[in-house]
Amino acid sequence: MKNLILICIVIVICCSTVVCEDPVPTPTLGFTTELKASVGIEKGYLEVKNLDSFEWRECKISINSGFFDNGYYKKAGTFSSGTNKKISLLEFTNSNGNRFNILSLKPEKVTVRCYIQGDISAFYIGHFQE
Repeated sequence: MKNLILICIVIVICCSTVVCEDPVPTPTLGFTTELKASVGIEKGYLEVKNLDSFEWRECKISINSGFFDNGYYKKAGTFSSGTNKKISLLEFTNSNGNRFNILSLKPEKVTVRCYIQGDISAFYIGHFQE
């Protein structure tokens, strides 16, 4: 019996000292978490890079979305860790089907919403500087 207790104590101590380098973050609000991303615009393209050590799934990217307005959006699929995608701003549409017009509209904010391990909802919000 003493040996069994000693083995259990050793297992607990060994397991509690294991540290993961970059674990999947736990939800900060109980249901969602922040993504690490790099986002920029160049020559009419939005470039999004996954800076996390895990995959993003079922991503939806929005430009100029507000609390009650979805702005212009595009389904972007999956981003593997470390990968980036360039998406033409003309591919983004609003709820009426109108395309983002790069001649008359200015991108001010970008939101990336994805799912990570399991069904944890995750997001990134960035604002463009002038």
